[in-house]
Amino acid sequence: MTSHVIEMCAFRLVYWRRDRDRIFFTCFETVLKRRLTHSLIKEGKKHSSLPGQSFEDGACVQIGIGGMPNAVCSLLMESGVKDLGIHTEMLTDGLGLLYRSGRVTGSRKTLDVVCTFALGSLALYATANRNPHWYCHQVDYTNSPHIIMQNDKVVSINNTTQIDLQGQLASESDGHRHLSGTGGQLQFVRGACASKGGKSFICLSSTYEKKEER
Repeated sequence: MTSHVIEMCAFRLVYWRRDRDRIFFTCFETVLKRRLTHSLIKEGKKHSSLPGQSFEDGACVQIGIGGMPNAVCSLLMESGVKDLGIHTEMLTDGLGLLYRSGRVTGSRKTLDVVCTFALGSLALYATANRNPHWYCHQVDYTNSPHIIMQNDKVVSINNTTQIDLQGQLASESDGHRHLSGTGGQLQFVRGACASKGGKSFICLSSTYEKKEER
């Protein structure tokens, strides 16, 4: 079983695996977490055209965890949109691909490219390594609606599992089944809505599979 050690320290980040030592350095403080991940894009891509069409040149991107948000990155790769910026709690493989493709330049962004942690492949971590354009801040800065809204055209895209008729979302659990901890979804919704030209999308799958039946 692969072991992981996460260490937070000023101006550097350390990632370690039993079979191989690897060290990645980033600007500011952060935690970089490596897990065995699988592609989440295939299922979400066909449902993500509306959020994908809502990006303008110079938009500032926030992507949450899940197949739907990451599928938007795949659509943006195929579009003509340019000069994107990033302000997100989590850096994903999709955002890394956008950056390496040249879609993300940050040239129209009010603040620098901002994140708090990365979760994805070694290619993503290598892109973050010693990258002077990526700033890893503490979560109380990255997720602050007041900071987020200072960027123009923020587009926030996140997943949820359930929604009721009053618009209340259940993104941390499915009934009594725990899915995740409290994240920055609400803060990014507020920050995007307060941003000049900003938009926020909460995505919900219309179907699900149970015992390999849809």
